[in-house]
Amino acid sequence: MRSRELARRASGVLAVGLIVSGSWLAASAADPPLCFGQAATIVGTSGDDELIGTPGADVIVGLGGFDTIDGLAGSDRICGGGDVDAMFGGLGLDRMNGGVGNDLFTGGPGADRIIGGSPGSAGLNPENAISYVEKAAGQVIDVAAGQWPDGDTVRQIQVIYTGEGDDSVVVDQTIREVSLGGGEDFARVTAGRALLSGGNQNDRLVAGPDGNGLGGGAGFDELIGGAGDDTLLGTHGSEFFGGAGDDELTVDGDENPGLVTSLRAGPGDDLIVNSLLDDHIDAGDGVDLVRHLSFTTTLGVNVDLAQGTASGWGSDTLVSVENIIGSLNADIIKGSNLPNYLSGSDGADTIVGRGAPDRIFGDNGNDELGGGGGDDLINGGGGTDSADGGTGTDACPMSEVVTDCES
Repeated sequence: MRSRELARRASGVLAVGLIVSGSWLAASAADPPLCFGQAATIVGTSGDDELIGTPGADVIVGLGGFDTIDGLAGSDRICGGGDVDAMFGGLGLDRMNGGVGNDLFTGGPGADRIIGGSPGSAGLNPENAISYVEKAAGQVIDVAAGQWPDGDTVRQIQVIYTGEGDDSVVVDQTIREVSLGGGEDFARVTAGRALLSGGNQNDRLVAGPDGNGLGGGAGFDELIGGAGDDTLLGTHGSEFFGGAGDDELTVDGDENPGLVTSLRAGPGDDLIVNSLLDDHIDAGDGVDLVRHLSFTTTLGVNVDLAQGTASGWGSDTLVSVENIIGSLNADIIKGSNLPNYLSGSDGADTIVGRGAPDRIFGDNGNDELGGGGGDDLINGGGGTDSADGGTGTDACPMSEVVTDCES
């Protein structure tokens, strides 16, 4: 996505109140506004303006409205106004200040100085963005170290967009979002809760200690959780590594059937959402829950926790999984000899708990539920359900046909 496309998305449909190209000054030229200590040579209005500089050094002030400002060549000084602005420095050593409002900056070649400004009426949380999507070659960004492309100096920026090259981006707590372009990119969080979004190639995204969202995009990505509670989203064929926190790992969609997806959840109490397309799931330590999705209208899932298998559209292997939520169709779910949480979701399900105290929920549909050994809770849910408590002291609410249930 090019920088000007980002600008249109940020401000919506631009209703231009003023189009200025070249040297122009508003009627208040006797007392022009200042930008980085210099009097403006081009000034916008309170409306939505498009302001274009000259090949020389300009001083451009947007004032109010949703403005698009392009300095062209020369070492320009560009200041936004009180709303969302899009600023393009162009050639030269430019200085840009967004002022009040959430702004988008594209510096261009040369070592630019960029200050995001404050959110003002646009919201309590600033979302000033800097775009390097025009860069064809890979870029290196390290926010804490002050390392930016072209030797730029950047302050008060919360969102980063990169281009088609193979980029490396390391961010800290000052950054809220990183959106990577089309290359094979690397992004890592050292602190804070930034969201990392990959592009359409094979990216490597690494969470930090505070809990992050990692979205792999369309490629075969490596998603690595950190010490916090992370959310990892990727396609089939990607690799997921949960961290120490309570993570959520989701395999997105039904693309790339036949490719093995590896999900290793880590030591926390994790949620894993997958669609039964030949996945290897190792839930790790903790009490973990796997939710199976089915992308057909009739095919359910067949899960056996004791055997460590799940089948449906494809076949999964399950390691260290304690809890299961089935699909929206008719499922067969069998527990292990550990305490399990087993839920059928929709469909006419067959669920058997085996040993240990289990919690079994038929949910919607006409279900057949069995507790096996242990003191079980068997809840039939909607539909006409049958519950067999088995051995132990069992409770079987919301079940129409009850066997060996003490309450």
